[in-house]
Amino acid sequence: MENPIGLNRINRKDLYIVFLLLILSLPLSILAARIPSFKNYYMNYPLTPVGMFDRAFGLFVTELLFRGFFLFGFSRKFGRWSIIIQDVPYTLFHIGKPILEIPYAAFAGIMFGSINYRSKSFLPSFLVHVIGSEIFIIMVHLL
Repeated sequence: MENPIGLNRINRKDLYIVFLLLILSLPLSILAARIPSFKNYYMNYPLTPVGMFDRAFGLFVTELLFRGFFLFGFSRKFGRWSIIIQDVPYTLFHIGKPILEIPYAAFAGIMFGSINYRSKSFLPSFLVHVIGSEIFIIMVHLL
């Protein structure tokens, strides 16, 4: 039975997409990790188990809200338009972070929404978001 908020299992194809998105995001992560505004902002994120758990929990809640409740909640009435509907507040949520993150979040939100809409699960975007974020934060600290 399908879960109404997208808490469904993902298949092998979804895992390949997660891996592909992580690989494609690496060059942007390397570039962004060297930009002073990103470095200054994300150096405050500790590389500790507690910090990693805190970020993972926060991203789970973020994905549950935007891709779980908003995407799947609106999809019954608006179909594929729910991808755009969930992307607007998701992008606005990034105001206050480094300015270049806002257009990136808008693009990522559409990508995440599209993948999740097809897979009927918010878990693909959660995996990309949490793994990609940790890779980026490690780069910020090391580069």
